[in-house]
Amino acid sequence: MKRGHHTVPRFYLDRFANDDHQLGVARLSSKKRFRLSTGNASVMRDFYNVDLRDNPNAVEDLLSDIEADAAAVFRKVLVDRSWPLRGHERAILATFLALQRTRTPSHREMVGEIRDITIRALKTMGRDEVVLPAELREMDSKSVHVQSMLDIEQYGPCFFDRSWQLVQFRRKRLLTSDAPVCLVAHPDAPADAGLGVGSAWVILFPMSPTVGLMMIAPGGDDETTDFAHGRADAVLNGSTYLAKLFNQNAIDGAREFIFHHPDDGDLVPDRLPPPLTTQLNWSPGPPQ
Repeated sequence: MKRGHHTVPRFYLDRFANDDHQLGVARLSSKKRFRLSTGNASVMRDFYNVDLRDNPNAVEDLLSDIEADAAAVFRKVLVDRSWPLRGHERAILATFLALQRTRTPSHREMVGEIRDITIRALKTMGRDEVVLPAELREMDSKSVHVQSMLDIEQYGPCFFDRSWQLVQFRRKRLLTSDAPVCLVAHPDAPADAGLGVGSAWVILFPMSPTVGLMMIAPGGDDETTDFAHGRADAVLNGSTYLAKLFNQNAIDGAREFIFHHPDDGDLVPDRLPPPLTTQLNWSPGPPQ
């Protein structure tokens, strides 16, 4: 039985590694910087194992199949320099990105936070004792997380139905993290507005140190059908602004680890942000 599971695929991390499969790593909690093999980076024990007697590795095996298909698309984009993608290749990459967004430890922690927030919300109703529904009392964060991350039909279109801009950098370099799919809110969005894959103005994903994928939501007059068929997809020349946009969002969105090519340590700021300890913000609202 497989026990060590990558929450960020090894084939992806290898894109940021040197020829010896070594990554540069910055750990947010300890503020330490070191090198680590891609075989050990983002590995957690039994993270996707489920209680199935016949095949407890069923989820991990499914992830491996999806990763194999995605790796082939990565090669087509990064090695063969093919863009835009054909429809089925676009669907493979959208599925991979939707899964990558939801498969991380951050999303499992969010499941537990939703339960805790629900309990707190019930307590604000003024009752001395809160009787929780059985589903809430017995909720297992791991099982709920695994079920939700496999709901590809819900999340996939949030990636597929966008304009995909492939940003190629010649001078600037990109880094990534243990949560590599980054969401950017619209600049005019209220500060307290929720941010998810459906509401994000832009979704950023660094594919390699020199290539980033920028997925832009349709505007009011845009035809979603055109976006879904890749008719609005294009190649952009990277700029200092875009490199900063990718890298700052990768750093801000990291849960615990920032990953980069060993020669790109200067991309990591001297003062590291704290690790993300919560995924959701909650307020009981104004007093009545």
